[in-house]
Amino acid sequence: MKKLLCLLLALSLVFAFAACGTGGEGSSTDFPTSPITMIVPQDPGGDTDLIARQVASIVEQNEGWTVTISNQPGGSTSVGLLQLQAANPDGYTILCNATNLSLLKPQDIADIDSSDFAAIAGCNSESCYLIVRGDEDRFTTMEEFVAYAKEHPGELNVGTGQAGGVWALACTAFEQGAGIDLNIVANAGGIAQVGLTLLNGDVDCAIISLGTNTMYVESGEMKLLNNFSAERTEAYPDVPTAIECGYDIEVTSNRGFLAPKDTPQEIIDILEAAFLKAIESEEYQTFLENMNSGYMCLNAEDYAAMMAEEDAFYTELFAANTEGVS
Repeated sequence: MKKLLCLLLALSLVFAFAACGTGGEGSSTDFPTSPITMIVPQDPGGDTDLIARQVASIVEQNEGWTVTISNQPGGSTSVGLLQLQAANPDGYTILCNATNLSLLKPQDIADIDSSDFAAIAGCNSESCYLIVRGDEDRFTTMEEFVAYAKEHPGELNVGTGQAGGVWALACTAFEQGAGIDLNIVANAGGIAQVGLTLLNGDVDCAIISLGTNTMYVESGEMKLLNNFSAERTEAYPDVPTAIECGYDIEVTSNRGFLAPKDTPQEIIDILEAAFLKAIESEEYQTFLENMNSGYMCLNAEDYAAMMAEEDAFYTELFAANTEGVS
C-alpha cells in the first residue's frame, strides 16, 4: 500500500512539473482572456476608422476574440496616441496608426514618435489626390489648375483633412512646389465630410484620399486631376502623378497597428500573428480594392523600420522649412 501511495505521489509530481514546464506556452495561448480595445485616433467614417474596423472584424472571426473600437479624435491623432502611451502594456489596448504620428514632434504638437510605441503590423499605404467636381470647367488638368491658381491667388478653397495631418501637409507641399496660394480648409471630420463639402460647393477642390468618395469618382460626380504618390495607381492608371506634372511632391499615408512600448514580446508575437493573418486574407484585400486604397502587409519589425524612416524624413523636412523662414 505504501509503495502504491509513493507511486501515485511520484506520478502526481511528474504531471505537476510537466504542467509547470509548459507554463510559458500556456500563458501565450491564454491571451487574450478579455476584450481588446483598439483606439482609432480619428473620427468614425474616415479611412483609418474603416480600415481599423475591417481588420478588427476579421481578427474576431479568425481568432474568436472581441476587439472593441474606441474613436479618440483630436490633436492631429495625438489624443489617441497619448492615451495608448499611457495605457497598461498588457496587449489589451492597441491603436490603428497612420503617418500622422511622424508629424507630431516636428510640428510641436506632441513629444512622441514611433520609438515610443511597439509595432504590431503594417496594413495599408494610401495615396491622396487633387479632386474636383465632375462638372468643374475652370480646369480639367493639374496644369490648368496651377495656371488658374496663379492668376487667382488666394481664391481657390481646397478641402483637406485635419490640421497638422498628412493630407494638410500635402496641400502645403503643393502650394510651395507649384508656387501658388490656396485657401486651405482643414476638416477634422474625416475624408467623407471633406468629400461632401466638395460636392456641396463649399470648397473648389480637395486634396485627400478617396475611401468612401470612390463612389463619386465612379459616378462622375468627382474627377481626379492627379495623385501625390511616387507612381500612378492601379485603380486609376490614367491619372498622372504630381512628379510627372513637374512638381517634386510625394505624400502617402501608411497605416498599421501599435501597442504600448513595454508590451511583453510574447504578447506582441500573438497580436502580430493574428493581425498578419487578417491582413493577408482575401477579404481584407478585396476590401482595400473596393476602397481603391493600397495594400501593404508588413510584420512588426518591418513596420517599425518604416515608421522610423518616416520619423526621420518628416523631422528633416520640417527642419529644412523652418531654416528657410527668415
